[in-house]
Amino acid sequence: MNHANHTDIQNHENTLCLGKSRNIPLRSLAMPFVRISLNRGREIEDLRSISDTVHLCLVEAFAIPEKDKFHAIHQHDPGELVFDADYLGPQRTDGFILLQITGGKERTVEQKKALYALLASRLESLCGFRADDVMVIVSTNDLPDWSFGAGHAQMLEQ
Repeated sequence: MNHANHTDIQNHENTLCLGKSRNIPLRSLAMPFVRISLNRGREIEDLRSISDTVHLCLVEAFAIPEKDKFHAIHQHDPGELVFDADYLGPQRTDGFILLQITGGKERTVEQKKALYALLASRLESLCGFRADDVMVIVSTNDLPDWSFGAGHAQMLEQ
């Protein structure tokens, strides 16, 4: 199905072709998926701000495409988000937020450290979290591990 405002996304010889606009090498894509877990009580506008802040940090630190944003936000009732208040140094409170980031490309230690610092700083300054309450887990996978819908492995299709 082709719509006037639809951008065709195709995979040719390990390159993602975004219509007439540009080609992106598949291996350069981070393909991030972010799961955001925090205690219940935030307004929808706050959740959007948290998501936007996390995304902008990923764009800056990992050089992901600006339009590659897939986040799931989970607010937990008391007792459902379990964490040690002082494991490895930080002093965590009920303001704890856990960011689980899955990406399709391995990043350098320097890129990961830059991301951790950006997230702690910006979530504190823009969203009211304490830096000690920001925990981040980054994991990677490969192109066959993604389906963006319709039962297809778009990143592998020629």
